[in-house]
Amino acid sequence: MKAIKQKVIFEVIVGNIGNVYTGSFRGDAYNRFNTYIQQSKDNYGRAAGENVTMFRNNEIVKEFIGAIDQKLIDNEKLSLNE
Repeated sequence: MKAIKQKVIFEVIVGNIGNVYTGSFRGDAYNRFNTYIQQSKDNYGRAAGENVTMFRNNEIVKEFIGAIDQKLIDNEKLSLNE
Protein backbone atom coordinates (compact mmCIF):
# COMPACT_ATOMS: atom_id res chain seq x y z
CA MET A 1 0.00 0.00 0.00
CA LYS A 2 1.40 3.37 -1.02
CA ALA A 3 1.54 6.13 1.61
CA ILE A 4 -0.32 9.32 0.78
CA LYS A 5 2.02 12.29 0.90
CA GLN A 6 0.52 15.21 2.78
CA LYS A 7 0.81 18.61 1.13
CA VAL A 8 2.82 21.06 3.22
CA ILE A 9 1.03 24.32 4.01
CA PHE A 10 2.77 27.25 5.66
CA GLU A 11 0.92 30.07 7.40
CA VAL A 12 2.17 33.28 8.97
CA ILE A 13 -0.01 34.99 11.57
CA VAL A 14 0.65 38.50 12.92
CA GLY A 15 -0.90 39.76 16.18
CA ASN A 16 -3.79 42.08 15.43
CA ILE A 17 -3.49 41.71 11.64
CA GLY A 18 -4.21 37.99 11.35
CA ASN A 19 -3.14 35.68 8.53
CA VAL A 20 -0.62 37.36 6.21
CA TYR A 21 0.51 34.25 4.30
CA THR A 22 -0.90 30.85 3.40
CA GLY A 23 0.87 28.71 0.85
CA SER A 24 3.18 25.83 0.12
CA PHE A 25 6.39 27.80 -0.47
CA ARG A 26 8.69 27.79 2.57
CA GLY A 27 10.83 30.62 1.21
CA ASP A 28 7.83 32.89 0.76
CA ALA A 29 6.64 32.08 4.28
CA TYR A 30 10.08 32.88 5.76
CA ASN A 31 10.27 36.14 3.80
CA ARG A 32 6.85 37.21 5.08
CA PHE A 33 7.72 36.08 8.63
CA ASN A 34 10.97 38.08 8.64
CA THR A 35 9.32 41.16 7.09
CA TYR A 36 6.70 41.29 9.84
CA ILE A 37 9.26 40.65 12.59
CA GLN A 38 11.16 43.70 11.36
CA GLN A 39 7.97 45.80 11.30
CA SER A 40 7.18 44.64 14.84
CA LYS A 41 10.68 45.54 16.05
CA ASP A 42 10.63 48.88 14.20
CA ASN A 43 7.27 49.75 15.76
CA TYR A 44 5.89 50.21 12.25
CA GLY A 45 2.24 50.15 11.23
CA ARG A 46 -0.29 47.62 12.51
CA ALA A 47 2.50 45.09 13.12
CA ALA A 48 4.17 47.38 15.68
CA GLY A 49 5.03 45.38 18.80
CA GLU A 50 2.98 42.38 17.68
CA ASN A 51 3.78 38.66 17.83
CA VAL A 52 4.62 36.87 14.57
CA THR A 53 4.10 33.11 14.26
CA MET A 54 4.84 30.69 11.42
CA PHE A 55 3.02 27.38 11.16
CA ARG A 56 3.78 24.30 9.07
CA ASN A 57 0.68 22.11 8.73
CA ASN A 58 -0.90 23.79 11.78
CA GLU A 59 2.15 23.32 14.02
CA ILE A 60 4.26 26.25 15.20
CA VAL A 61 7.73 26.18 13.65
CA LYS A 62 8.90 29.74 14.45
CA GLU A 63 7.61 32.35 16.84
CA PHE A 64 8.59 35.92 17.62
CA ILE A 65 7.25 37.51 20.80
CA GLY A 66 6.60 41.19 20.16
CA ALA A 67 7.17 44.02 22.61
CA ILE A 68 3.50 44.14 23.66
CA ASP A 69 3.44 40.56 24.97
CA GLN A 70 7.03 40.76 26.17
CA LYS A 71 6.01 43.59 28.52
CA LEU A 72 3.16 41.45 29.85
CA ILE A 73 5.54 38.54 30.41
CA ASP A 74 8.07 40.79 32.15
CA ASN A 75 5.38 42.33 34.38
CA GLU A 76 4.10 38.87 35.32
CA LYS A 77 7.63 37.76 36.27
CA LEU A 78 8.04 40.87 38.42
CA SER A 79 4.77 40.26 40.26
CA LEU A 80 5.75 36.64 40.92
CA ASN A 81 9.03 37.79 42.49
CA GLU A 82 7.35 40.25 44.86
